Amino acid sequence: MILKKTNNMSIKVGDDYRTNELSFIPGGSEVEAVSKNGKKKIYDKIKMVDKYCNRLKGDQSIIEIYVNGKLYWKRNP
Repeated sequence: MILKKTNNMSIKVGDDYRTNELSFIPGGSEVEAVSKNGKKKIYDKIKMVDKYCNRLKGDQSIIEIYVNGKLYWKRNP
């Protein structure tokens, strides 16, 4: 499955959308990106968390990033 809805506002992103070969290897961290509209995208098997989150921060629609369930970053209003 490409995208798996975990609830009304959360989507777990499937391997078909991955571009980094490391994302196909088991292990790593789970990163959750929260958008302004409340929707969440969950990415698993993230190996280079800082680099991945820095890319997400460039998306102005992302307001919060969680890594393994803990707040990693929050956009200032």
